[in-house]
Amino acid sequence: MQSPLSLLCLPWAGASAMTYMRWRRVLPQWIRIVPLELPGRGSRPAEPAVEDFAQLVAGLHDDYNHMLRGRYALFGHGMGALLAYGLAQRVRDAGGVPPQSLLVSGSAGPVRCSTMACRQGNCGDAELIAELQRQGCTARQVFELPDLMHKALGVMRADHCICSSFRRSCGMQLSMPIHVFGGRQDDILPDGMQAWHSETSAHCTMNWFDGGVRFLREQEETLLAVLAHRLVQDSYVIPAAASSMRMTIPLIPVAG
Repeated sequence: MQSPLSLLCLPWAGASAMTYMRWRRVLPQWIRIVPLELPGRGSRPAEPAVEDFAQLVAGLHDDYNHMLRGRYALFGHGMGALLAYGLAQRVRDAGGVPPQSLLVSGSAGPVRCSTMACRQGNCGDAELIAELQRQGCTARQVFELPDLMHKALGVMRADHCICSSFRRSCGMQLSMPIHVFGGRQDDILPDGMQAWHSETSAHCTMNWFDGGVRFLREQEETLLAVLAHRLVQDSYVIPAAASSMRMTIPLIPVAG
């Protein structure tokens, strides 16, 4: 039997990577969810938040270097998609073991993010609260308790600084397949999502799901079925455990 594939997951702005732990109940057992928590939140609350993209990627590479080996893939949603991309580049530049796959969700391609208005470091509290509400993933108690709200706003503000400091590297393309997931009603235009195609010398796929900014949660089981299917496709050998998955893997990918 194949050893499990580790799916290293990076969070979107304002979120904790521990949110991905809920995927364990749906994904097949050969996919092992590994949240890559960022400083200042979740399981790392005492550490200062990092506000610079390059500094954060370098820190993640150092902090989780022991996980960036063997059979693994990277997944990120929103800001996490850019962090996963930056981490894959960092591993390549350091001569490390590349991920089998890069899976990105809810983010335009890096070339678009370097030129789009993701310069959000100066947002006021009202704008940040509105974004947390729009995402729909923040517990109601956070909005009701001032101390929790203060902490959540600090994390969101730091994450906006991370986005605003992102700059696309002009180096070589990545060598692993990239799989892109987008919401049909999201604000990101299709050509922005399709810009991921230019980031790899391997193949790049695109899957669309109903929903806007919340499609990751609203279409969770469908998305995870496609995600698992993509990981099987990218495996050198289809895992024996794939035949006993706890979900139905579509034989035909979701059409774009």
